[in-house]
Amino acid sequence: MMRLAGLLNCTDCKREHFNALRRHGNLTFFSAANASDVEAQWQAFTLSQAFELRLQLDLMGGEAGAEIAAIGIPPSFAASALSNALGRGRAEGIDLAAPGTYAGVVVFEAIDGDGSPLRFTRWFCQNIGMLEASLAILEQKEKATAVRVFLVNTARAAAFVRKRAEDLGLSEASDEI
Repeated sequence: MMRLAGLLNCTDCKREHFNALRRHGNLTFFSAANASDVEAQWQAFTLSQAFELRLQLDLMGGEAGAEIAAIGIPPSFAASALSNALGRGRAEGIDLAAPGTYAGVVVFEAIDGDGSPLRFTRWFCQNIGMLEASLAILEQKEKATAVRVFLVNTARAAAFVRKRAEDLGLSEASDEI
């Protein structure tokens, strides 16, 4: 387990930003859930949690220092979408650190019984090369059209946090993502 400073360094997240995400319940994880002291549960983190935070930051966009900040999705939706997408990927045995692996959410639109547009989401966690086929299957199955796709590169995030953990000399660098 790494301390908060290690988590922040491994994810390139500012303490203020992390605290805001935590305060508003906009994280994909809860550290040491069985800790008796509420504050203690926010003192030790896994490499997997660092990986999830890095993915969430990527999905939210707003790169610090960028002349034109890339806009992503809101923190609460990013946390929820990633939690579901990663859960699906892990359940299906997908190697999240494998090159070309992406996770995210697809917004679909269908027409409901009244003839009104209905929008809904489906989570994605697989190799990016499978996206077109997956969308075609979902569009046919759901009788809907993909409207927007929000994806993040899980392989890149895994490599990023591992490298940062190695640079810090953290034993967690070789842990499972």
